[in-house]
Order: sequence, then C-alpha cells, then structure tokens
Amino acid sequence: MKSFLTNTSRAMIALLLFTGLTLGSVNQADARQNILNNGDFSSGLESWSTFIADFAGVSANVAVVDGEATITEISGAGGEVWWIQLNQILSQSQIDALTVGQAYKIQFDARSNAEGRQLRSFFGEEAGGFAAQNVFDISLSTEMQTYETIFTLTAKYPEMKLGFEAGLSNDDVIVDNVSLTPTDETPPPPGGLSLPVTFNDPDIDYGLFDFEGASSSIVTDPTDPSNLVVRTVKPEGVAFFAGTTVGEPDGFSTPIPFTPDETTMSVRVWSPVAGIPVRAKVEDSNDPTISVETEATVTVAEEWQLLVFDFANQAGGTAPINFANNYNKFTIFFDFTPPGPTEVERVYFWDDVAFGGEGVIVPPPTPVGFVIANNIGGEPVGSGEMFLAAGPNNVENPNIEYRLFYARTADNVENPITEANEYEFGTTEGDGNGVGPFGFNISGLDPGTSYTFWLHQYNTSTELFSEPAVATEVSGGTGTSVEEPGEMVRDFQLSQNYPNPFNPTTVIEFAIPEAAQVSLEVFSINGQRVATLVNGSLQAGQHSVSFDASNLSSGIYLYRLQAGNTTLMRQMTLVK
Repeated sequence: MKSFLTNTSRAMIALLLFTGLTLGSVNQADARQNILNNGDFSSGLESWSTFIADFAGVSANVAVVDGEATITEISGAGGEVWWIQLNQILSQSQIDALTVGQAYKIQFDARSNAEGRQLRSFFGEEAGGFAAQNVFDISLSTEMQTYETIFTLTAKYPEMKLGFEAGLSNDDVIVDNVSLTPTDETPPPPGGLSLPVTFNDPDIDYGLFDFEGASSSIVTDPTDPSNLVVRTVKPEGVAFFAGTTVGEPDGFSTPIPFTPDETTMSVRVWSPVAGIPVRAKVEDSNDPTISVETEATVTVAEEWQLLVFDFANQAGGTAPINFANNYNKFTIFFDFTPPGPTEVERVYFWDDVAFGGEGVIVPPPTPVGFVIANNIGGEPVGSGEMFLAAGPNNVENPNIEYRLFYARTADNVENPITEANEYEFGTTEGDGNGVGPFGFNISGLDPGTSYTFWLHQYNTSTELFSEPAVATEVSGGTGTSVEEPGEMVRDFQLSQNYPNPFNPTTVIEFAIPEAAQVSLEVFSINGQRVATLVNGSLQAGQHSVSFDASNLSSGIYLYRLQAGNTTLMRQMTLVK
C-alpha cells in the first residue's frame, strides 16, 4: 500500500482526516475541502448547536452515539419542521471560503427508526428572513443511506448556517458524515421542473418557497403511504396572502401552454374544513409584474378534492390573462381571505399540480332570482329610483355576499364588473336555508332612464360564486328634473378607482348623503397605511380625488372610506 501513495495522496488523506471525512466517504463526496467542521461528529457535537421549540411543548435529546449525531426521545413534534434543529453556524472564515457562482454539494448519511420519517436539510441565512440557498426534503429509511444535493451559490449573508430540521415527527433521526464541498458537477438545470408536478421523485428539486409565514414540506400522504405530497401549515396571525411557490426561482422548463380554449390548471387538495377559498397565481419567473390570479373553493372537509382553476376568470383587481406572456411559475394560497390576518392555524395537503386537469369543473350555482321595478306595491318610487326585490338567499352556503352592478342600458356593457358601476347597498349574506329574501331602494339614478342591473353572488373572499342574474327597467321620474348633487346622493358610495390597474396615478370617486367627517386612506396589502387622501369635513354629494403612487412599488393596495359610522373598502392594483 505504501508504494502506491504519492505525496499528493498523502496530502489528500491528511486533508480528509483534518476536515472530518473518512476514507469510506471519499468515493461518495467531492474530494475537496469540506467547508464544515467536525462533519463526522468525531469530536461529539463540537461546532454544532441545537434548537428545540420548548415554547411549543417540544422536547428532544440530541447527542452523539457511536460516532453518529442522534435526535431521540422526541415529544410534542408535528407542528413545524423548524421546531427541532441541528445546525452548524458558519464562522466568518467559513463564509469567506464560499464563492458566489460556485457549485456546491451537500452530502450526508441519515436514517430513522421509522420508514418514511421526514427530514429537511437547509443551507442559507441564519437571521433576518432566513433566505435559503438550498432546501432539501427527504423521506428517511430505517437503513443508513447517503443523500446529496447540488446547487449553485447565488448569494452570501453576514450570518449563515447548514442545518437539519426534524420537527414534523416524534421518530428518531440519525445523521453522520455531513459535508459541504465545492464541486465541478453540474447542478440541475434552471427551470428543469415540468408539469405535472407530483412531488414523488426524490431527485427533483421542486423549488418550494414559502413566504409571509406559510411553512411547507414534502411528506408522506396521510391517506396513502406510497405517495408523497406537500404539507402546508398556515399559522394563526400570518398574512392572508401567506403562500407557497412551486418552481422557485427559475420556474418550469417550458411555459404553461395556455391558449384561448385551454386556460385551466388543477391541484388536488386536502383541507380540514370546507368553504376555504384557495387562490392560485401564475407568473413570469423573470418578471413578477406579469401574473394572473384566480380562485376556487374547497367544498369538502378532510377529503382529497381536485380543484380546477380557470385563469380566464381572473380574481378581482388582478390582471387578465395575456396569451402573449410567459407564465412559468405557480403559487398557491390557502384561505385567501383579505384583508386581515389568518384567524386559526390550519394544516393543508396538496399534490398533482397539472395543466388542464382531469377533474370536471363544477358549473356555478344558479343565480339568485331578483326583479327590478319602479314601483312598490303599485306605489311609484321616487325620481331617479328603482326597487330591487331578490331571494331567497343561497340555500347551500351561508358565506355568500351579493354584489349589484348597474349601467345605462344604452351603454351596452359587456363585463359589468369592470365596465359598470357597483351599487353599495351593504353586505347581505346568504342564510344557508333559502328563506331569506331581501329588497331595497336604489337611488341616485338618472330619472326616466333605462338601466340594466347584474346581481352577482360572491363568497366572502370575492370569488364569483355564480353567474349573475340580469334585469332591466326604467328608473322612476320623468327624465326632466335635475337634482342638486347633495339631493341625489342617498347612500354612501365608494367607486372603483379608474384606471385600474394604474401607473402611477388614478382617480377615486365617492359619495356621501350628508355632511360628515370623512377620511380616505390607502393601505398596503399587509395593512400599512401609505397615504391619506382625505381627512376632514365634507359636504354631501359626489367627490373625486387623485392618488399619485409614484413613490410606491407595484402591488395590490386597499383604499378605505370612513364617513360617520360607515366604512367602505376596495382594492386597486399598481403596475409599474
């Protein structure tokens, strides 16, 4: 043996011994310098630290047994993957040894006492937003196996770590021979992910990326041990738009093949409760301002259901689909209920992200019936008024709101939501038993003019619940009277801004039926006030104000009108 060892060989062996790699791992790991210290735990837990979420009732014993790092005697796990961690916090010299643009390999041996036990390897920022350079989710075997993942380093941070996160199970985890080494091997090509996405291939980086407090990992299907799915936790108190992206950062290898006749995607979901609105978003990985959003609703609890998202029916306030654009990244948001934070923590599972989908799109419910008249029980309504009678309310779902849009019949409006006015008669919820008709006067119309009305049923997340019912009638009055603005306004009204989307200025109109102290404010989607447009006493009538968003970034904003005891709110989209 000695005659075959060159000086180079001796140096390499010395280097391996110094960095904690054994000769047995030379054939598996890149024979370059291991950035980590004590990767084989020959010095116990030296250079390693632990984090146990005792605040959540989690406990565990972390030790080195027979030269292997062990996480045992776990209790209270199952909430968040990060509740149990074994980390090596990189020193400044270790960070300095990293090179942006270089490919690196993370390699380790691991096993569990339970087949399919989930483990996550994380490399990235140790502070701030914990930005990830590499996230690697695996299902462990009861036999020790070697796992590796290759990535290109795109950024360094003032504080960095390589860690193992094991908070999803009370089963044991055993780890050994951990290395982080530069490599000449080629990482998976950008955009190597393609549809359909099944999450069953351990060699594929699915590019899962959580934001605003969502927490996702690939786990065993709780209803099928042979299948892998994504488990997403949406904790209490996080933003309603906390979500998870597939294909971060480069997106799918080819754009989603939308055409005018094919505009749907499907996802299988499991929700603990029914009635949950789920928003889906597709975007251009190179230009996040290019996107389309739409929604579907979970109708069954604790069962798998195929949701079909039709991007031809974009969510209110978001851009319509443009078939000339490149859409190659998918994001899902559970319980998308603006504007407040999530009220209850829930765990969702999802799988099989596909173009089109084999499921049948359930047709929308029958629209609620309603009539428009210029008299009530034979008595004429006032000048410029009509009476609406509708109902009964939706039978199946109590979480229904009704929205009324109107326009002069002569305007030939094709899309009432974007081209007509919305009449703010307040929120009228479905009662769930179909016995709740309702009616009210509509005021502020041009006397003697023919109007068309569209009554939409929406769920409480503003997803269209049914096709609209339509009615046409002539408003009360002779058509010759002219009222003062203060007399014409009978209800508080807050109109949709125009144009919308806008860049950088837009106009917001509102009306108040009486003199009042009025405030009109603009908020970011996370509730931060970014502008106050009106704050003072105004006379009754129609009012208009211009909003300049030159100093704001692209996104969805909310604007809120408060007048007396009335509060109205809408959303608008800034696209730069």
